[in-house]
Amino acid sequence: MRQRNASDPAQVKKAERAAREAEEQRSLDLKGLLQIPEFRRYLYRWIWQKQLALSPFNSNGSTMSLNVGRQDMAREMLHEIRLADVTAFATILREQAEEELRVQSEEP
Repeated sequence: MRQRNASDPAQVKKAERAAREAEEQRSLDLKGLLQIPEFRRYLYRWIWQKQLALSPFNSNGSTMSLNVGRQDMAREMLHEIRLADVTAFATILREQAEEELRVQSEEP
């Protein structure tokens, strides 16, 4: 592996550009995925499986730590979604609500 020199302005600039380009690519990837309805449904299930809307409290400290960690993962994903497309999470919630209403209307 090549050694980098933080005192070399050219290497620092190159590393900063590479990091910026990688972040831009991640954002473009997520923007593309957010256009796919199946991916939006998956994200909804994944986020709510992390029990984001519930209290993380549990009398067992290990379980509570696990719950907090799960919720933190969901918050981080929500942040990434917001950075990629500020309206995407609203779209995900709207689509889920529409699906729930459709299912309710079909019940006897």
